[in-house]
Amino acid sequence: MVRSSKRVANRGHKKKKAEGDSSSSSAAEKAAPKIQDAQLAQIAKFGLPSGLSSLADADDFTARWLECLAEGRQWGGASYGGRGVQVHNSGDVIIDNVTLCYVGKTGSTYLLENAKVQFLKGHCYGLIGVNGAGKTTLLRRLASFTLPGTPLHLKYAYVAQELTPPPEEEALTTLDYTVAADVERALLMKEDADLNEKLTSGADMTDEEVERVTEVVEQLDAIGADQAEDRARAVLKGLGFPERLIDAPVKHLSGG
Repeated sequence: MVRSSKRVANRGHKKKKAEGDSSSSSAAEKAAPKIQDAQLAQIAKFGLPSGLSSLADADDFTARWLECLAEGRQWGGASYGGRGVQVHNSGDVIIDNVTLCYVGKTGSTYLLENAKVQFLKGHCYGLIGVNGAGKTTLLRRLASFTLPGTPLHLKYAYVAQELTPPPEEEALTTLDYTVAADVERALLMKEDADLNEKLTSGADMTDEEVERVTEVVEQLDAIGADQAEDRARAVLKGLGFPERLIDAPVKHLSGG
């Protein structure tokens, strides 16, 4: 009788667990498109280096990392990076066990293997390595949140090393390009402009679009969109840019 009772209890436990898993999957499915859209928008902005589409993570964290992104949960704790992972919202970027490799026809080429990535708040860093060592790949993966363990509460802005502005953008300054690297702000500003154009033109708008007008304004306020230039100027000064280069056309800068 005792064994029978235990079996029933276990079945009940499994049923509850299955229901919980189903609920988690449902939440993940709802959140995944928004996460994916944000990632694709950033990747579209940054561009992909040759071969990045075949870049694979040779570690065991990737599946759990994507699950965290989809569910909007913190990275850290049992099964989610380990209990040793910091989950408090500090201004530091500290990621352990980072492994990146290219998987090609001739095998795998490791860019990083069980490395520790550490950027401390308030410090400036220079990445040193031969061509193809993975410097740009690492930065792009951080900026697009596709590196398992990347702190999700921080914002990342990536400005490409080689810039060839189209004719209509040749007058843009170094400051302009740095501000544009804030992809979230750029997307919200464009959405705000599109919605306001509809409002002023008298075009028909759905209830969702009308609600979105207020939401976009609130989101822009929340990220301090009006202070974007001040923040970008402070970053450039911190990197050693003199005022004359900050306000000069970016085409005057060397590719390095």
